[in-house]
Amino acid sequence: MHTSLKPGAPINDIPIELLSEIFLYAKASGRPPIYNARWHHILRVCRHWFVVATGTPRLWSRILVRKGLSNLRNSLVRSQGVPLDICLLPYGIPRDSSLTFVVPIITPHIHRLQRI
Repeated sequence: MHTSLKPGAPINDIPIELLSEIFLYAKASGRPPIYNARWHHILRVCRHWFVVATGTPRLWSRILVRKGLSNLRNSLVRSQGVPLDICLLPYGIPRDSSLTFVVPIITPHIHRLQRI
């Protein structure tokens, strides 16, 4: 319903390709330089931005796992076929989980893995 109330928002006139590049720039410009976790706030701006961001595989090529494994699962799906760079922080894996739970999640994507 909210989307239909503002169909002509000027920000939605930006071509999707350009908006994707803006998102990639926003992700790359944060600190630390390789894993900027704050770029995810882009997903909360509006539905249009969420759709564009989740449909931009390069945004999901560098995965920071710091709060459970759902981010890892979602990012692997959204990254589609791009090469992967995964950072598993020791406090990112829940205590009831271990690397034995992480390995089966990553295994189907091992051919894309550049760094872990």
